[in-house]
Amino acid sequence: MAQASMNYDEKLRLFGCCTDLAPPDWSDFTHLFLSAVCETDEGCTSGQTLANAQFFSVYGVNLYGEVEVITDTPDGATLTEAWDLANDLGSISGLRVDLCSVLQGALA
Repeated sequence: MAQASMNYDEKLRLFGCCTDLAPPDWSDFTHLFLSAVCETDEGCTSGQTLANAQFFSVYGVNLYGEVEVITDTPDGATLTEAWDLANDLGSISGLRVDLCSVLQGALA
């Protein structure tokens, strides 16, 4: 899907954490990563279990293992919804999508 043909809601869904809701430079990343996140007064912590997840984030991972958040799901999204979102980004970027090891086996 070309970005020019996306409406605002689709850009927000796919690139909600990116500057100007524009896709990142995909060549900066080796793969994408989906993780469950919990937000507290101290900030957000990824790598949460499904039981602790408030929302999910899709990250781009570079050669050094550093991550850049690309988008977040709305609070209360299911793992299946998050996985679908991550795979949409994988299709757009051409990158593989990995699931956080804590969530392995939770996706049915």
